[in-house]
Amino acid sequence: MIFKVCIMGAFLSYLSSIPFYLMKKSLMGNILVTLGLILNIYALIMRGYWGGEWYVDLMTKEFYIVPAGLACIILILFFKGAHSEGRAVTFSLGIYSLIALLVPFGQVLPTLKMKVAVVPLFILTEAISASIFIAAASLAIVSLVSHTPGFRYGGLVIVGFIMFTICQIIGALWAYLGWSYPFSWSHRHLASASAWCMYAALIHRPFMHIHQKIAALCVCLGAVPMGYLSCFNEIKVGFMRIFGV
Repeated sequence: MIFKVCIMGAFLSYLSSIPFYLMKKSLMGNILVTLGLILNIYALIMRGYWGGEWYVDLMTKEFYIVPAGLACIILILFFKGAHSEGRAVTFSLGIYSLIALLVPFGQVLPTLKMKVAVVPLFILTEAISASIFIAAASLAIVSLVSHTPGFRYGGLVIVGFIMFTICQIIGALWAYLGWSYPFSWSHRHLASASAWCMYAALIHRPFMHIHQKIAALCVCLGAVPMGYLSCFNEIKVGFMRIFGV
């Protein structure tokens, strides 16, 4: 119950910040995002409490960590004085929060495969990677639509790629410990591997002479597999719960 109240409060706070950012009232927008971030983190902590015990693996859930990551990126951008970039990322945070509010909330019981020690670290690195890549996609979209080359997303792509590489290594270790193989041709593994290959190519763009607009378009498309990895399963389970499947 506490989890549901806090996470809904976090998403509503994130959504409430958008009108203030549009009116260029950054201070109020930052206050609401900060409030949402505090509620978001507290909700994740409470999500780990089950049956009188704390489960770290339940606290790390991509679907609820990604908005917290986006909120952190927004606050960092505003702190650095990149107000236009911060406002651009706010729209992604708003869309993600709106989707999360529409999906039924539920608790997932811990499983044996989730009890592997590396699981929380894998989920955390994947969620942080998704947050960074989605933020980069937001800046790339604005850059393409407004024809403004000043929206710099290259730094975010590099940081996200480093984090995502660490995530792939940890994920292979978890797959080996949990399923006895480091990689499978499943839809999730393929989505993750294809995204890694694309971002690996993008960070070499200056050496490959790829046109800036093509690179920006690829960064935009990169948000699709990252969004899929971070929220598809939660949406699927939520709607299965609605229709009783």
